[in-house]
Amino acid sequence: MSRFSCGFLVFLFGTMFLLAGCESTTKSKGPRIDGSSSESMQASLERINETLSLEKQQELQESIDFLIDSDSVLKLSMGDSGYSKPVLNYFDGKTAKEIITKANKMKHAQQFSLKHQISDDLEAMRENQQKQFEEIQKDLP
Repeated sequence: MSRFSCGFLVFLFGTMFLLAGCESTTKSKGPRIDGSSSESMQASLERINETLSLEKQQELQESIDFLIDSDSVLKLSMGDSGYSKPVLNYFDGKTAKEIITKANKMKHAQQFSLKHQISDDLEAMRENQQKQFEEIQKDLP
């Protein structure tokens, strides 16, 4: 075998192993949501729930509700007749783990943002109080 073909085979097998490893780490295991219709999504959620503990079922539903409420497009598109097309598209192909993880990340980001906003507000209040105190001191004899 020539040196070129040996090198090519090593490259080819190395690439195949690398791609196989990437696929297994990027795809979450478990049943996925079928967002092709409102009925399909509901049926796939029921199938997913059959594989989850009661605690995880509740966490999944809370995560779905949170994600919908957090996205103004999804929230405004919701109607009384089931899931809207934007909601179906958003959740299509996702696993329970992916949905729960995404909701948790968004909750943490919101908490982080809120903490910084509160900190900034407190600092502004302190500065305002300091200015008021200094003005009062100026007026004193």
